[in-house]
Amino acid sequence: MPSVWKPGMKATISMHILKNGKPIRVEKIVSVPRYNSSDVGRFVVHFLHDGSLKVFVTKYSLGHRKYPLSGKEAELEPGVPLEIIWE
Repeated sequence: MPSVWKPGMKATISMHILKNGKPIRVEKIVSVPRYNSSDVGRFVVHFLHDGSLKVFVTKYSLGHRKYPLSGKEAELEPGVPLEIIWE
């Protein structure tokens, strides 16, 4: 990831999904939300329960209290929230 976010940044996410029992390649182009240079650590892609994607740049790990994903989106299974790591 570039250390400085620029307006209009996009990422192409390629994945394989099963359709009629056969894997097919699917690509989605998503906007990269604004981030600060102090947050650069990793580029994260989350596949949400509704089939959508959420991407962001963060230095925090999944479960950290400052991790950008929270609420229902952060449930590993519907109704089961992440355990929060308080550092």
